[in-house]
Amino acid sequence: MSDFERRAKAAKKFGVYVLRLREHLGLSQTEFAQRMFCHQTLVSRVESGSVPATAAFAEQMDVVAGAPGVYADRRTELFGATEPELCDHLRESAMSGTQSAELFHRLAEQRECE
Repeated sequence: MSDFERRAKAAKKFGVYVLRLREHLGLSQTEFAQRMFCHQTLVSRVESGSVPATAAFAEQMDVVAGAPGVYADRRTELFGATEPELCDHLRESAMSGTQSAELFHRLAEQRECE
């Protein structure tokens, strides 16, 4: 399994954690996004696994859940402890889903070639 495939699988798995927490709290994506200080589209993308959660996203989930370290640790287990800041910035930017996905895939391909 390539690094890209492993990360895509991890993104989907973490997305399930986001969905379960949001549903447990009885919140819509919009309400959850407000508590996460992000846009509803980011919540949707992370839940679906189309965009991996950033470390900051996971840390805010800990705050929303009242469970310090739980989601940040799960993210670290799935994705590893470090990640290029540029990738984090692109994922959290206001780009359209298509633009964000295209850039993410290009970066992933470049990293596999290195």
